[in-house]
Amino acid sequence: MAITAEDPVPHSKIELPSTRFRSGRNPLLAGLIDIFSGLWQFRIWRELAWEDFVKRYRRSYFGALWATVSFMIFALAILFFFRSVSGSGNYDMTSYILLGFLTFQLLSNVVNDGANVFISSANWIKSARMPLSLFIYKDISRVLMIFFFNAIGAAILLFAHGYRFPQESYWAAAGFAIILFDAIWVYMLLGVLVSRYRDLAHLIAAVMRMAFFVSPILWEPEVRGGERGMIALYNPFTHFIAIVRDPLLNGQFPVFSWIVVGCISAAVFVVGLLCFCLARRKVIYWV
Repeated sequence: MAITAEDPVPHSKIELPSTRFRSGRNPLLAGLIDIFSGLWQFRIWRELAWEDFVKRYRRSYFGALWATVSFMIFALAILFFFRSVSGSGNYDMTSYILLGFLTFQLLSNVVNDGANVFISSANWIKSARMPLSLFIYKDISRVLMIFFFNAIGAAILLFAHGYRFPQESYWAAAGFAIILFDAIWVYMLLGVLVSRYRDLAHLIAAVMRMAFFVSPILWEPEVRGGERGMIALYNPFTHFIAIVRDPLLNGQFPVFSWIVVGCISAAVFVVGLLCFCLARRKVIYWV
């Protein structure tokens, strides 16, 4: 089974599951069944994610490569503006900005898409007998597709500036994995909250726009210090960026950032899981 950009009604080719996992007297158990049953139906959320991704570029000449091109254009604009202000032409600073921007784009997409995961799939939720977690995996898969094409653009720019992977860069894979793990519970938490309180979606979007400037992407906390250094220290995005960027940039393993990320991950896991399990039955009425 495959969905192509030429299919006039691609949804009709997707085989939907015949049962819906409803919560009984134990909402936690029912929620866990929903999570694992949705994960098991990977063929469905994989096809839905690919369809959502390619329909943005349907009938365009370059297709999905526009995701790479748009990232490169925006990244080059950021680099040009930064250099015009600071006068820095150091390729290490270029790598610092590009890797930070690439990681933040992933985090931003996770948070913004997570807030609208159930609202954007309202028609499916109301009409199809499918686990709610399936829509979470579908949206995370689409975010990964976007990240993949963004990473291609970042790699082209990095190698053009003489970037080389350090030997210890494999630690970045662990950072990337923990971000994907956290994404599941972030989607559950924000998806439920925004479904109930729609104003939160606009608040989250505004916070994420501000987070770009208060996160160490265009500036270094060690160099700036003072008030900006404190903001970076207490900014959770700083540490999520560090566990991916630092190994790729200089081969360092940011111990303190990993401790912070570990604590945040544990909290998001517990809160997100409980929120999803307790409110899962009500989401269909909220969307």
